[in-house]
Amino acid sequence: MCAGWDYADLLEGRTDYVLFSRTHAWDHAPAAAIVREAGFAVRRLDGSEYLPGVQGAPLLTAPVDLWDDIAAALAPAWLVASA
Repeated sequence: MCAGWDYADLLEGRTDYVLFSRTHAWDHAPAAAIVREAGFAVRRLDGSEYLPGVQGAPLLTAPVDLWDDIAAALAPAWLVASA
Protein backbone atom coordinates (compact mmCIF):
# COMPACT_ATOMS: atom_id res chain seq x y z
CA MET A 1 0.00 0.00 0.00
CA CYS A 2 3.01 2.27 -0.50
CA ALA A 3 4.18 3.46 -3.91
CA GLY A 4 7.74 3.75 -2.60
CA TRP A 5 7.90 0.01 -1.96
CA ASP A 6 6.45 -0.72 -5.39
CA TYR A 7 9.12 1.37 -7.09
CA ALA A 8 11.83 -0.33 -5.00
CA ASP A 9 10.49 -3.73 -6.09
CA LEU A 10 10.68 -2.57 -9.70
CA LEU A 11 14.28 -1.39 -9.37
CA GLU A 12 15.33 -4.59 -7.63
CA GLY A 13 13.74 -6.79 -10.30
CA ARG A 14 10.97 -8.23 -8.12
CA THR A 15 8.32 -6.93 -10.52
CA ASP A 16 8.31 -6.08 -14.22
CA TYR A 17 6.08 -3.00 -14.12
CA VAL A 18 3.87 -1.00 -11.78
CA LEU A 19 0.48 0.55 -12.50
CA PHE A 20 -1.16 3.13 -10.27
CA SER A 21 -4.62 4.65 -10.47
CA ARG A 22 -3.91 7.28 -7.77
CA THR A 23 -1.03 9.56 -8.69
CA HIS A 24 -0.42 12.05 -5.90
CA ALA A 25 2.85 13.90 -6.38
CA TRP A 26 4.12 12.98 -2.91
CA ASP A 27 3.80 9.30 -3.81
CA HIS A 28 5.37 9.40 -7.27
CA ALA A 29 7.53 12.46 -8.03
CA PRO A 30 10.69 11.35 -6.17
CA ALA A 31 10.52 7.75 -7.36
CA ALA A 32 9.70 8.77 -10.94
CA ALA A 33 12.94 10.75 -11.14
CA ILE A 34 14.92 7.78 -9.80
CA VAL A 35 13.41 5.10 -12.04
CA ARG A 36 13.72 7.28 -15.16
CA GLU A 37 17.47 7.45 -14.51
CA ALA A 38 17.48 3.65 -14.24
CA GLY A 39 15.92 3.21 -17.70
CA PHE A 40 12.21 3.12 -17.01
CA ALA A 41 9.43 5.10 -18.68
CA VAL A 42 6.94 6.81 -16.36
CA ARG A 43 3.87 7.63 -18.39
CA ARG A 44 0.11 7.65 -18.13
CA LEU A 45 -1.72 4.92 -20.05
CA ASP A 46 -2.75 7.57 -22.59
CA GLY A 47 0.99 7.94 -23.42
CA SER A 48 1.56 11.31 -21.77
CA GLU A 49 4.59 11.75 -19.52
CA TYR A 50 4.00 11.83 -15.78
CA LEU A 51 3.99 15.37 -14.42
CA PRO A 52 3.63 15.86 -10.65
CA GLY A 53 0.34 17.45 -9.73
CA VAL A 54 -1.36 16.69 -13.04
CA GLN A 55 -4.11 14.10 -12.71
CA GLY A 56 -5.20 11.89 -15.57
CA ALA A 57 -5.07 8.32 -16.81
CA PRO A 58 -3.45 5.62 -14.65
CA LEU A 59 0.32 5.76 -14.32
CA LEU A 60 2.40 2.94 -15.80
CA THR A 61 6.09 2.57 -15.01
CA ALA A 62 7.95 -0.04 -17.05
CA PRO A 63 11.26 -0.51 -18.87
CA VAL A 64 11.45 1.92 -21.78
CA ASP A 65 11.75 -0.86 -24.34
CA LEU A 66 8.67 -2.68 -23.00
CA TRP A 67 6.43 0.23 -22.05
CA ASP A 68 4.44 0.31 -25.31
CA ASP A 69 3.74 -3.43 -25.25
CA ILE A 70 2.64 -3.43 -21.61
CA ALA A 71 0.48 -0.33 -22.11
CA ALA A 72 -1.18 -1.90 -25.15
CA ALA A 73 -2.03 -5.00 -23.12
CA LEU A 74 -3.41 -2.97 -20.19
CA ALA A 75 -5.16 -0.16 -22.06
CA PRO A 76 -8.24 -2.12 -23.21
CA ALA A 77 -9.05 -3.10 -19.62
CA TRP A 78 -8.48 0.47 -18.46
CA LEU A 79 -10.76 1.87 -21.17
CA VAL A 80 -13.56 -0.51 -20.15
CA ALA A 81 -13.12 0.30 -16.44
CA SER A 82 -13.16 4.06 -17.02
CA ALA A 83 -16.27 4.02 -19.24
